[in-house]
Amino acid sequence: MFAPCATQLLDLAAVEPGERVLDVACGTGIVARRAAARVGAGGVVAGSDVNEGMLEVAAATAIDLPVRIEWHRADATALPLPDGAFDVVCCQQGLQFVPDPPLALREARRVLTPGGRLALAVWRGIDPTRSSPPLSGRWSGTPVRGQRRRCARRSAGRAARSSAAG
Repeated sequence: MFAPCATQLLDLAAVEPGERVLDVACGTGIVARRAAARVGAGGVVAGSDVNEGMLEVAAATAIDLPVRIEWHRADATALPLPDGAFDVVCCQQGLQFVPDPPLALREARRVLTPGGRLALAVWRGIDPTRSSPPLSGRWSGTPVRGQRRRCARRSAGRAARSSAAG
C-alpha cells in the first residue's frame, strides 16, 4: 500500500545518487529502503521512528541494499542527529500524528543542509487552529498538480455523498 507512495515521495524529492536521506517517522522503512536503492553505495540513508517494533521490522527487511541504513529510535521533534547532516528529509504519513508538527518541521529543517529538500506526504489535512500556523502558512509547499486534482475530486465526491445522504 505505501510502496507506490514512497516512490512518488522520493520522485518529488528528486533523490539522487550519493545524497544523504533521512526518513522521519519511518515505520517499517519503505521510504528508507527505496531511498537506499536510489542513493547507492555513495549515499547515506537513515530512518527514525518512536516505535521500536517498527524499527525492528524495518531493519529486518532492509537486506541486500547498496547502502546500510542507520535506524534511530527517536521522536520527530527531537532527532538525535547533527545539524545539516542530510540533503533530503522525507516523512510519509507521519507528520499528522506528531503532537507538535511545527516543532517536527523545525527539527527537519535543522538536520537539512542549506538548500536541502523536505518532502512530506499526509492524508489528513493541516488544521491551522491546532497550533500549526507554520504548516498552513509559510511552511506549506505547492502540491503536485495531479495530486491536488485527485484529492479535490475525492473531497468533492465525499461532499456530494454527504449532501445526498443528509
